[in-house]
Amino acid sequence: MPRCGWVSEGDGLWATVFRDGVLVRVDAATDRVTRRVHVGATPEGLVATGGALWVVLEDPAQLVRVDPRSGTIGRRIPSVGQGPRLVTAGAGALWVSDFEAGTVVRVDPRTGRKRTSPVLCQGPQGMAFQHDRLWAACTTGEELVSVDPATLRPGGRMHLSGDPDAVAASGDRLVVALQDGPVLAVVDPGASGGSAHVVRRQVLGHAGRLYDRANVDLVVRGGTAVVSSYLGGGVYRVPLR
Repeated sequence: MPRCGWVSEGDGLWATVFRDGVLVRVDAATDRVTRRVHVGATPEGLVATGGALWVVLEDPAQLVRVDPRSGTIGRRIPSVGQGPRLVTAGAGALWVSDFEAGTVVRVDPRTGRKRTSPVLCQGPQGMAFQHDRLWAACTTGEELVSVDPATLRPGGRMHLSGDPDAVAASGDRLVVALQDGPVLAVVDPGASGGSAHVVRRQVLGHAGRLYDRANVDLVVRGGTAVVSSYLGGGVYRVPLR
């Protein structure tokens, strides 16, 4: 399972299993798998929005809609990048990070229409909205970059060493999982997107860098960050308050 995505939905946690081509639901109370949905080859990024789950299939470069109640596969949107990885939702659209091209792709979930940003950085992966801007973690370039959702052009950026991967919003902060460790960083993005800075950095392990062989992922739920560790073979639960 070299790549995977997580997302909270209702009283469960959905995760993609890259190697097996499936989406699984885990009951939050019992940690048992309660549903498996075969979505296609190499599922990675995952987001819940508008009553649906959307999954990025990396190799076929597709975005797939799944009904979380029935497990039914819905629309498949093709050609969402050269090397699509992760997906988030905001500003009325879905956003797919293209690791290979260094861009993000805006996708209208109703029409399937797509727009691609200019090159933003090296190796964008995790994304989150904060202060009406899209923030992308650039793993290879080791930085966070803000993107104007209207123009798709980059704005503020900050260096963040340690291979930033997954990103989530928590209150007025961004929470970033760094592959090298892993490490958890809490970032104040600044109101204008141009004055971002780290307010907390916590080392969780010493597993080392992944060099694009795998990903770490992140879920923030109830004031706690849950970070996966591929090399460590487990997860870390970190209170944010």
